[in-house]
Amino acid sequence: RYADREHLDAVLTADCGPADGRVVYCVPLNAEDRTAIATVLTDDAQRSRPAVLAALPAETAEVKEHCQELACLHWIERNTPELDADATARRELRARLSSVRQSLFENLGRVFMPSHEGTNRCRWFWRGKEVKLTSVRGLNELLSNVCDDVYHHTPSWRNELVNRREVSSSAAKARRNLIEAMIEHVAEEALGIHGTPPERSMYDSLLRSTGLHRRAGEKWAFCPPGRKAEDAMTAIWKAVGDFLHESEQGPLSVSQLFALLGRAPFGLKDGVLPILLAVVLLHFDTEIALYLEGTFVPVVSTPIFERIIRSPEKFAVQRCRIAGPRAVVFDRYASMLSSGASAVQQVKPKLLSIARPLFRLTTQLPEYVTKTQQLSGPATNVLRAIKEATQPDKLLFADLPAACG
Repeated sequence: RYADREHLDAVLTADCGPADGRVVYCVPLNAEDRTAIATVLTDDAQRSRPAVLAALPAETAEVKEHCQELACLHWIERNTPELDADATARRELRARLSSVRQSLFENLGRVFMPSHEGTNRCRWFWRGKEVKLTSVRGLNELLSNVCDDVYHHTPSWRNELVNRREVSSSAAKARRNLIEAMIEHVAEEALGIHGTPPERSMYDSLLRSTGLHRRAGEKWAFCPPGRKAEDAMTAIWKAVGDFLHESEQGPLSVSQLFALLGRAPFGLKDGVLPILLAVVLLHFDTEIALYLEGTFVPVVSTPIFERIIRSPEKFAVQRCRIAGPRAVVFDRYASMLSSGASAVQQVKPKLLSIARPLFRLTTQLPEYVTKTQQLSGPATNVLRAIKEATQPDKLLFADLPAACG
């Protein structure tokens, strides 16, 4: 971004948006401006903006001349109707515009070039201090060091197909295939992916190498990062855990989770976020409730994930854990379901392992059962409560007890 003295503070403090950081090219109009800008760039307030660098050139007179000439040519282009009837003049104007624009870009490159030894061409600032740079290579090294400093919890996922802000259509298809395999073949090695399709390379770099998918007993499962995983992966998993803990007070938007992981110090790209979300939902399968516009989603599927990718703000997650007096009621539910068709086969059943069979029950009933008038009052109330439920915990501890009187 370019900034003069008047707008410098606004440019320095503005949010970087989807960018990883910002380089501010300062444009002083005179010596007084240059001194004032240098004072701002060395202020202690800049220490809290590690993702912002600034360049202050020693001389901008030639840049100003090129800008004025370019502005005049643009004015002529917009305000000279005679050009419509003069093809030769239009060609000459276009050639002149191209020449001046190229000269301006070349001059900007020289003006903002890191200072060579013995000259004072351009000064660079970071975190309130001047950084001595003598070459373009030095500037590249500085940018790399800034990224390491700001995004110190970014994992090294070496996959250029999906580790980016916007993925291609072919990479999006491979990601969809990977998520489908994650949902349907979680217990299989390599998620049952055979050969070397692009989704296999995504799996190897994002899931297998990090230990997020590994053997657990006789089967494979999604797990927290392995012991050999980067510290960055452990930090990301902790951040997700903290987010889920906060969601116990009420559902939190998936877009909030994506925003958290996209910011410093994590800096995850949009392409990998749905895959990480799938890992979290499948690992905490019996603890995390997924909602679509406030309605509970009983079964996580590939089409649901396609909608999450398109509109994450419409989805929310909530961690549902049982403690206190509710545990007594919950144990009765678990005993009831496990003594029947063995819908729950867990040593320590979780809330969703109880709620999901109830939701499935209503979807699998014959149409006659949902319309007949011969059901008892409590049975009709229970069926209605399950069909109209939006939150699993409210269903188990409020709606069903009320339906049974």
